Amino acid sequence: MGTTIDAYRASVDGVKWFAYFFLEGQVYPKLKRFVPSLLTTPGSITKSWARLIPRTQAIVQTLQSQGVVSKYKLLEIWGLDKKCEILIYKIIFRYYHRVDFYTILDR
Repeated sequence: MGTTIDAYRASVDGVKWFAYFFLEGQVYPKLKRFVPSLLTTPGSITKSWARLIPRTQAIVQTLQSQGVVSKYKLLEIWGLDKKCEILIYKIIFRYYHRVDFYTILDR
């Protein structure tokens, strides 16, 4: 059962659901107050038509290319690769209007 769950997490759907929970503020509760500032709802990232939205595709592809499917993996990537940190920051920032992640995320 564990390998099935791990395989699902690494799939595109697993990455989309992680992005959903991240944007919704469940991964970092400090982001919950910024949900009204989202350019689109967190749920839109899990829809079949989401691949037609460039910012949605960008976040999913970036997270998947780095294997990010959990808060711990995201923190690991941010701690090891400054280039990836900036890339993920810029892509996620597209979802929000005037939010500075460096001041609200505890890392």
